[in-house]
Amino acid sequence: MATETKRRTRQTPRTVRIVARVAPETKEKIERAASLEQTSVTTFIERNAVQAAEETIRRHEVIALSERASHALIESFFNPRAPNDALIRARQRHDTLIVSSEG
Repeated sequence: MATETKRRTRQTPRTVRIVARVAPETKEKIERAASLEQTSVTTFIERNAVQAAEETIRRHEVIALSERASHALIESFFNPRAPNDALIRARQRHDTLIVSSEG
């Protein structure tokens, strides 16, 4: 059983270490904030870093649309416009360059 636990731990560690160097004033501020929330510095940093990471990812991955833009997008899915001349020419070029080279 102990061997199985050691083997599993080597394959997938439960935690990993992150090292950061900060100014002494920054460290003191973080320690004070963690103390005020009655938590450890590690927990304080982890919780706040995860929140910041999630917010950053959300800002980069989510596109917020106004109600009007949302309706226009949905409408374009259900009732697409006919292709214009530029799109028809692009499709013809695609067929000439790509499709004919595959054949």
